[in-house]
Amino acid sequence: MPAFTLMHTPTAIPTPQSPPQRKYTVSPKVLAAARANLAKANAISKEVRYRPTPKRLIACRANLLKALGA
Repeated sequence: MPAFTLMHTPTAIPTPQSPPQRKYTVSPKVLAAARANLAKANAISKEVRYRPTPKRLIACRANLLKALGA
């Protein structure tokens, strides 16, 4: 006598379905413009991109105060 009994017979694993069609498509012109904007944004040096700004400094100080209070 087996140590366990199957309550049901195993079934075959279903094949995955393809993802649904996108609700919108991007035209080649829009896609090219988006890629050009990304290339332009990534070309900026990190010193300029991550420079301290008043808004960023205020947020950092607020996070430090929150961390010290916790």
